[in-house]
Amino acid sequence: MVWLWSQALYDIHILCPFCMIVWAAMIPLFIWVTIRNISAGIIPLRSGAARVVADSGWIIVALLYVAVAASIFFAFIQVFAGTSGF
Repeated sequence: MVWLWSQALYDIHILCPFCMIVWAAMIPLFIWVTIRNISAGIIPLRSGAARVVADSGWIIVALLYVAVAASIFFAFIQVFAGTSGF
């Protein structure tokens, strides 16, 4: 997923609506599956750290959404600033 995101933003320079929907769906899916695996002991982590990760799942998802939005903004800043010539 990260490879496809970086290719779309920095190599192809085009935002595909379908790709962005997939990004939006995969971020919480990945986070919550990882939290479930940590909670079940599949991914070994100390109990205190596992509790902190489990309690902050939505915060992690929100931070990743902000990071993706910021990367889109900075990759296409010419379009947002109106200096792209389009």
